[in-house]
Formats: sequence, C-alpha cells, structure tokens
Amino acid sequence: FSRLKDFLGTAQQNDVVINLGLFSRFYTQQLWDLSPMNAINNINGVGANIPYDDVYNLAHKSLIPIMQSVVEKIVTEANQFDNLFFEVINEPSTATPEWTDFVIDTIVNTESKLPQKHLISQNQGVLNPKTSIYSFHDGTPKNVKDSYHLNIAISDGETGFAGPYDVAYRTQGWQWVISGGATYDNLDYSWTAARPDGTACCPVNGPSGGGPELRKQLAILLNFINRFDFVHMAPDQETVTNFNPPHAWVGVLGHKAKTQWAIYVNQTTSISLTVQVPSGYVYDAQWLNPITGNFDKRESFSGGVYVLNSPPFAADVALSIIRRG
Repeated sequence: FSRLKDFLGTAQQNDVVINLGLFSRFYTQQLWDLSPMNAINNINGVGANIPYDDVYNLAHKSLIPIMQSVVEKIVTEANQFDNLFFEVINEPSTATPEWTDFVIDTIVNTESKLPQKHLISQNQGVLNPKTSIYSFHDGTPKNVKDSYHLNIAISDGETGFAGPYDVAYRTQGWQWVISGGATYDNLDYSWTAARPDGTACCPVNGPSGGGPELRKQLAILLNFINRFDFVHMAPDQETVTNFNPPHAWVGVLGHKAKTQWAIYVNQTTSISLTVQVPSGYVYDAQWLNPITGNFDKRESFSGGVYVLNSPPFAADVALSIIRRG
C-alpha cells in the first residue's frame, strides 16, 4: 500500500481532497472477466458463477469475507490521512441496499478502533443513516434542492460527456455550488499516461473536456467561495426580489446571519438584480468574471432595497455582497 499512501500524502501536501472509492459497478461481462473477484482470475475458488450485474449482493457468500478484508485493509492503511472520504461504490445501480449497508458498517467498525474518523459517501441509492455525503453524477441544481432536507453534504461527484468546451463544466460547477452543493468534480480527459502533466485535452469531437484552462476557471470558483463563511450558508430565496432579464438563471447562497451573499448568473450577458438586505449597514458588492478571475465592477450601498446592475459579460458572472463591520 506504499503507492496509495504516497498518493494520499502528496495530495495532502497540496490541499487536495480525495474521493477514495472502494468498489465500482461492473458495466459489462468483459470488465467482470478482468476482476480478481471472479473465480477465473484467482486460485481461491471465490466468485464463481456470479453474473457481472449481481456481484454486490450478500447472497454471494464466498465473496463477502474477501470484500470485508479489502475494505478493512484500505480503511486502516488510509486512516492517517485527513484529506479523504470513502465512497462505498461508484454508480451502484447493481448493488443491493443490504450490501451497501454491510460496507458502511465495515468502514465504521474498522475506524472505531482507529484514531481518525472519515466521512462516508453514497453515490445515490437508499440512504444509510451513517452516510455523510450524498453524491450524484451529472448533478443539477434540482438534485441539490430535492436532497437538501437530508442535512448532509450533497456532492456532484462526476460530470462529463457535455462536449470538450470549458463553459459547460464551469457553469455546471458554479450552478451546483451556488445551489448549495458541497463538492463538485468533473472528468478531466487531459490527464493521460503519455501526458501526465494534464495537457492532453481535448479534441473538438471528443466526449468530454478538461485541461489547464478549465482547472484555472474552477480555481476561480474555489477562491470565490473561500471568501465566505461557506459552511454557514444556505440557498436563499428571499434576498433577490427581482431580476431582469427574467430568463436568466440566478442562484443565491446566503449566510444565516444575513451578512454575506454569493450570487451566480448565467444564460444572459447582463443582469439587473433587486436585492433587499437588512437596513442600518453598509454593504460592499463586487462583480466577478468567472473566466478571468477579475472583479470588473465594485460598489457600496446602504441596506434596504437596492438595484445592482452588472457589467457586461460573455456567458456568466458572479456577485459577492458582504456587510461591513
């Protein structure tokens, strides 16, 4: 496990959080034929006569002790690192709820004897009460809205297949986070064995995107959110009372103390926002260009009802409003 530890340690040094997936769905018979859990690939006689789309089922008694040992070993070896969470299984449509509960219980029981405790992610499915992160693939703001009552972190754990252009994945990321999502990850096709520096992307007719420019734009999103007390913010349906043009997409995150707001707009090239914030204070508003990272307009205003007019923009814009004092 030295390679895993080296990877986790290097990520930790660079402030990178790892989604450590323990299992993944077998999409085809060909994939199952390559698995060491399949009896044709081991000398232990485990995993015989199991359909590729029914592997993750407690009915397969020979596999369960092996799976349990693998989970216990990985969880134990990774325990020293604080920059990861465990995902039970990637795209679990072929996993039974009972099997999922078994893996989660194995994680929890193993860590009960270890110094550190980690968050556990479920990629949809029947939610286990010990789960800390509920994850979607190709998530939408509606997924956040419909899941927000769970009162746990909502993750967009994988996006892609929307073409090679940065705008699709940048706007997906902004919409997800400003809707109240906790994590956002996109498939980045620029990392290859031949180009480990992440510069391989991307053919115009390719299925997905990635590359240095997209990562730069997503870093702008990260830096913007880090300006706020993000963990105490939630979707806000009250502060923006009107906007024009009405076809624009407008998302608002507001602080529970009504001192900070993060706003994101796309599907237009300019916006006029009417906001209502507590009176008796002065607020600083800054319009951010999500492509360049520059603040293209700044203004201050007194509390109450106020109209904020954006600078012109190409595809999207972000706005921070922060109360002074």
